[in-house]
Amino acid sequence: MATSTEPIANPAEQAIRQLASIPPWLAVALDADQVVRALNRHVAEFASGALTLRGCAIDMLHLKGADGEWGRNWKLSVAGPDGEQSIPVRVTLLPPGSAAEELPATPPPFEADDWQCWLPELGLVLKRGRAKKSKDFAALKLLMDPEQSRELIERSLRAQAAGYAQVAVHSCTPQMVHNKPGKSTVIRYRLGYGPEAAGQGWRDTIIVKVYGDDTGRNAFAGMHAVWDAGLRDSAAVRVPEPLAYLDEQQATVQGPVPEERDLEKMLLALLLSDDPAEQGALRQAFYATGVALAAFHRSGGTVQARTTWQDGFAEAAEQLESLRVPFPEPIAAIEQVVERLRTLEAATPADAPVPTHGAFRPEQILVAGTQIGFIDFDAFCMAEPAFDLALFRASAMDNGLYDEHIKLRDQAEADARRARIDALNESFLAGYEANAPVSRQRVALWEAIFYLNDSLQCWTKPRPNDQRLVVQLLERHLHNLGVV
Repeated sequence: MATSTEPIANPAEQAIRQLASIPPWLAVALDADQVVRALNRHVAEFASGALTLRGCAIDMLHLKGADGEWGRNWKLSVAGPDGEQSIPVRVTLLPPGSAAEELPATPPPFEADDWQCWLPELGLVLKRGRAKKSKDFAALKLLMDPEQSRELIERSLRAQAAGYAQVAVHSCTPQMVHNKPGKSTVIRYRLGYGPEAAGQGWRDTIIVKVYGDDTGRNAFAGMHAVWDAGLRDSAAVRVPEPLAYLDEQQATVQGPVPEERDLEKMLLALLLSDDPAEQGALRQAFYATGVALAAFHRSGGTVQARTTWQDGFAEAAEQLESLRVPFPEPIAAIEQVVERLRTLEAATPADAPVPTHGAFRPEQILVAGTQIGFIDFDAFCMAEPAFDLALFRASAMDNGLYDEHIKLRDQAEADARRARIDALNESFLAGYEANAPVSRQRVALWEAIFYLNDSLQCWTKPRPNDQRLVVQLLERHLHNLGVV
């Protein structure tokens, strides 16, 4: 890890600042132009002109586990006699000094299934990959079919949803609104009823969220917990009505939440606006979100799942373990700082656990006029209130300062964004504190986890353009806590 030439006040600050710039050998492996040039030198078919390498689609690199190697699936665009093809390759990055695995003295032809190549100047090993199979859920064919989904929804509503025992769904129009193949898919349904529906209160729009695992069961339990505890009638926050859970499809059936846009989009659109009205609307939305979260936490809903500060720290601990192999000395220094953080946390009592969203970020908050709604209860649990508060504040900083879609012009813009997000986060916390108590020290301790995770991810999932800003946030935060 690189060390800043700027004077360092103490070893703890020096340890953190080592995270601020990744070494050149790690950054260069993510430079598509240099990868293409190296492949043109080392792959016989490209060097001879028999095939033409058009480009390399780099999908990051990921350090995971204890082998000290980064890996990822990339794609090469290759033109030949049969036209242009997208060729999947498995890429492994070896740190300097690592022994490259033995490769055949005569490399297989590029077209061969066992093709592999060593790029010594970049430390990359490339092997022929396999085309990815569709990760779409098997249930999607049924759920996107108007008649089959109509029958399924009618049956599930009759069996599980309060007030729907006699429902008859005459028509069903599905629309996929969000899809992460293999993880989750969200489908909106427009339902049509006959004249018997008059006065029944049956919803003409419902949302089905399909999962790749049993996560939906936890989300459904969380929705039920707060809905039944009184949030169905809350003026401060709207939450989805839990209607049914589809075991076979691993899907939740729920009512919609009013939406004009989510808070993340609102933040990105208005953060740098010079219009006082737009700035006021943004501040009010953050304040109202704090008020809404306080109502959510005070609802009294309960579930079995629990999350503690140590659970939250697990991701950072895993990343530190992976980084210890390629960077043993710097990581040892950072772990000393982490130990100070652990000591401070142990000396600061946590607030009593409350019903907790668990993934509380601006994108999960829907804004409709002055009304605030929450969605995506996948990580619902019981935890101290600081968990949701800190995750929201850290995520707002991520969204508004170093989101992948943001291209900062200069340090002045970074400073302006950071100052405005600080003020918005203070409005959010003030809205919460006006309606529920919370330990600000616990909020700061949880924020430290999230900033540490982001800083470490600049190494485990290298982001050469972001790490300086991310680590500045971590250093500032640890300084305010008295850890560095």
